[in-house]
Amino acid sequence: MNKEDILLMKSIVREVTTEVIHDAVDEKFAAIDKRFEAIDKRFEAIDEKFEAIDERFAEFEVKMECMMDEKIRASENRVLEYIDFVQEGIYKRITRLEEEFEKFKTYCHIAELDSEEHKIMLKKIEELEQRLGILENKIA
Repeated sequence: MNKEDILLMKSIVREVTTEVIHDAVDEKFAAIDKRFEAIDKRFEAIDEKFEAIDERFAEFEVKMECMMDEKIRASENRVLEYIDFVQEGIYKRITRLEEEFEKFKTYCHIAELDSEEHKIMLKKIEELEQRLGILENKIA
C-alpha cells in the first residue's frame, strides 16, 4: 500500500464516518422532533383545558354577579322598608306632638284669659274694699 491508497482509504473512512455521524445525528433530530411534537400535543391539550376552565370561570362570574345583584337588591329593599317603617313612626310622633301642642296652646290661652279675669276681679275687690272702707269711715 502506498501513500495514495492510504489517503484514499482515509478519505473513504472519513466519508463513511461522516455519513454514519450524519445519519445518527439525523436520527437523534428526528427523535427530538417527535418528542417536540408530543410536547406540542400536550400543550394543545393543556390549552384546551385552560380554555374550558376560562369558560367555566366566565360562567361562574356571570352567576356570581347575578347572585350579588339579587342580594344587593334584597338588602336595598330591606333598608328601604326599614326607612319607611321609621319614617311612619316619626310622622306619627310628629302628628301626636302637633296635637299636644295645639292642646297646650289652647290651655295657655284659657289660662291667660283666666289670669286676666282674676286680675279684673282682684281690682274690683280692691275697689269694693276701698268703697267699704269709705262707707265704714262715714258711718263711724
